[in-house]
Amino acid sequence: MVKILNNHGAPEPLIRYAESKQYDAGASDFTATSLIDEPRIKVLEKQYADMIWDDPYENPWKYLSTIWHSLLCDAAGDGVIAEERIFTEYEGLTISGAMDLQTVIKDDNDNIGVTIGDYKFCGSYALNDISKWTAQLNIYAWLIEREKPHTKVLGLEVYAFIRDWRMASAERSPSYPQTPAVTIELPLWSSEERESFIAERIAVHVAAREKLPECSHEGRWPSGKIWQVVEYQKWNENLVNVDAGEVISTHNLKRDAIKASTVEGKEYAIESTFATYRRCESFCPVNQWCDQYQVWKEER
Repeated sequence: MVKILNNHGAPEPLIRYAESKQYDAGASDFTATSLIDEPRIKVLEKQYADMIWDDPYENPWKYLSTIWHSLLCDAAGDGVIAEERIFTEYEGLTISGAMDLQTVIKDDNDNIGVTIGDYKFCGSYALNDISKWTAQLNIYAWLIEREKPHTKVLGLEVYAFIRDWRMASAERSPSYPQTPAVTIELPLWSSEERESFIAERIAVHVAAREKLPECSHEGRWPSGKIWQVVEYQKWNENLVNVDAGEVISTHNLKRDAIKASTVEGKEYAIESTFATYRRCESFCPVNQWCDQYQVWKEER
């Protein structure tokens, strides 16, 4: 169980709420959200479970989201299934998923279909890549059709509430969300695609228990931009680098990198790269025990 701390003067009701709302996946080996996550993080979370802490003021959105879920669950009404967790057995493992919302549709022949909905409190950047949401809700679809064989999943939707929405950005760009909350329809995979994806994710998570893999580049949330002055070692016939050598210097501004690219009459190349791994740095609960992150931090 995560230990709740109060290092920033949060009100006691919020602390008590955080302590009472610990996540419980029941008797599951894997959940939909854990399957789509990085295996390294899930293994380390289990290994250091008694040492992980959380402070509600450092991530209040998580608790506001939980409160929001509770309110909408109470207001679900007829024709809606709210906050249902479904379990299934698969190759000797228990897989589960908790769906925020299932809107039930029944036709004239009493055939039952549902649209799966999921509430998300997120930053606007999250809408640039919805692949994780798509995978999560397709696992839900797999669970429903596996455990409710007379129910067909008709569609998948995310209801995104954008924490950092700005009216000025919406006025400037038609591609920016035009309202602070939006409904996003996600692609529904075929039964074969869902089964294949789940089998693959289970395999990598089970393998991680024996040999800890590294987190993926994308799963560590690379963000920001910096410029590096680089000495290249080899070039192909098209003068394209094929073996990057030593990084000479790093700069926040491109113009500074350009100035620094000539050293004692020798010219070096410049290239852009990400500034940091945002998840590792600020959002991973096990970063202090992760040698992958600690090594990267030392090298950077």
